[in-house]
Amino acid sequence: MNFYKRLSDSMKFVFVFLAISIPMTAHGLSPSTVHSIKVDPSGKSISVNLMNADISDVAQMLSKEAGIKVLLDQSIADQKITSKFEDVPIESGVKRILGSQISSAFIFSKEKGPSGEETFHLDMVRIFKSGDMLGANFREFDKGTASETGKAGKSASVSAQGSDSEAGAEPGNRPAKPQSRRDRLQQYISARSKGAIAHEINLARKNLDIIRKRNRAQVDRAKRNIASLRMKLSQNPSPDARAALVKELSKAEQDLSRIKTANTRLLMDEERNLREMNEGISEIDSRERFIQRQRDAVRQRRAKENEK
Repeated sequence: MNFYKRLSDSMKFVFVFLAISIPMTAHGLSPSTVHSIKVDPSGKSISVNLMNADISDVAQMLSKEAGIKVLLDQSIADQKITSKFEDVPIESGVKRILGSQISSAFIFSKEKGPSGEETFHLDMVRIFKSGDMLGANFREFDKGTASETGKAGKSASVSAQGSDSEAGAEPGNRPAKPQSRRDRLQQYISARSKGAIAHEINLARKNLDIIRKRNRAQVDRAKRNIASLRMKLSQNPSPDARAALVKELSKAEQDLSRIKTANTRLLMDEERNLREMNEGISEIDSRERFIQRQRDAVRQRRAKENEK
């Protein structure tokens, strides 16, 4: 009798467990598969909860939440992203989401407020395979809406897609051979005129100037905050106020260190992108000089033949 009573209690437990579990997996979506990207109203920090999310979905969510353009290299469209953190500065947050194998580049704008103080705004993020900005074929997400075809936008680099043979694919629909960095550089050059590359370089230099000014403004603002807190501490506050100020000062000093580290990384990445574009222009110059030498040699040979 006790056996049947225990069996009946066990069946009740299983029924209750199933009744609770079914709503959690409604519509075929478990809680662990719900991805979120939240940007605070000021647009300065980001909170992320991603578990094996498609990078295309991440780019779309980032574009929608931050209200910016996101350009995603289609060669990494099948990548999966897992990341979770809260209240991280947006540039550092994006780099943290992508990890070391995927690179990003940031395009900023600046404007002056009523008081004359310059403010800086993030306009665009480019996401591409690390070290391969020149070979990227970007798809644009504009405030969450994906374009039908990839396009560059200002200061972005988009490779022209050639035939299978030009892209290095073998006959029979076999996977394409990985391109070397020189091959990607040649592909980048062949898709653009020298003037177009020079224009992109000019935009990249202007963006670097904006980033440097933005970095200095952030550091100066953090230093002023630290100086203000130290001034308050020097005015013999009450024990409770002193403890609160000491805690706030410690956080401000940590923030300053974090800002410097993040800004250094951002600047280094953008300088590397600019170097790659400069390599493109140098390659064109080198190729033009080689062609000119060949032409000169042909003219000289023909001139000698005519003298005979």
